[in-house]
Amino acid sequence: MSAPENMSFSGRERDRLFMEVPGEPRYVDVAPILGVDSITDSRALAIADLDGDGDLDLVLRAYNTPKLRIYRNDGPSAPSVEVRFQTTQQAAGAWVEVP
Repeated sequence: MSAPENMSFSGRERDRLFMEVPGEPRYVDVAPILGVDSITDSRALAIADLDGDGDLDLVLRAYNTPKLRIYRNDGPSAPSVEVRFQTTQQAAGAWVEVP
């Protein structure tokens, strides 16, 4: 019995980054297009404006080396919104609507 193509057993598969197709109930893997499909056995992803230029950068945390991989977004900046929660609770799972 052969393993399905999209399953990981050894941790040496290419990273994937899925984005929703607007207006459709499906997602597509954009990692090869963005150049973030390295073989690093990534376990976590953080998205933030690391360099303060107004666009989002990616930080991947891998199980093996290199432990952290930073992908700086040097493309044209897009409008952004900063949200500050006024609470003593953590904002995990919070929903924010921006008109």
